Amino acid sequence: MTRHLTDEEIADWVVAGGRGHGADAGNAALQEHVAGCAECRAQTAGLHRAIAGFRAAAATWAAGQQPPFCVPVTAPFWRQATLQWGVAMAVLALVLAVPAQRSYHAHQAAAQELAARELLADTALLQRVDAQISRVVPNAMAPLVTPVFAP
Repeated sequence: MTRHLTDEEIADWVVAGGRGHGADAGNAALQEHVAGCAECRAQTAGLHRAIAGFRAAAATWAAGQQPPFCVPVTAPFWRQATLQWGVAMAVLALVLAVPAQRSYHAHQAAAQELAARELLADTALLQRVDAQISRVVPNAMAPLVTPVFAP
């Protein structure tokens, strides 16, 4: 390469970390030129130093930029005592669940007792119906069966 690198080619070279852009043959030519040309090598090194200096200055400036004061941020009250709230909710659930369970069992026992009484009443009714059906002659026909004249 007989000409020196343009400013754009130098910038591309530095940004790419000394690899250049474009086709591989172009990269090889750029590498050979930078390696052999003292002026282009000096320009790429100068741009590289400028960027490194800017990076260091920016890092130093950012490190010195502390906020004038820091306000401590406290968590909301419901997050400060998460464990205590969890225990309180568990105790509340237990306090509400025990009477509900007792009420459920009492209701279940009352329902079973009512069902037993209804079963006894139904059994008694079926026994009376069975007694009426099992007679040889119904009550309405009983006078016809007994003799009119008694000897």
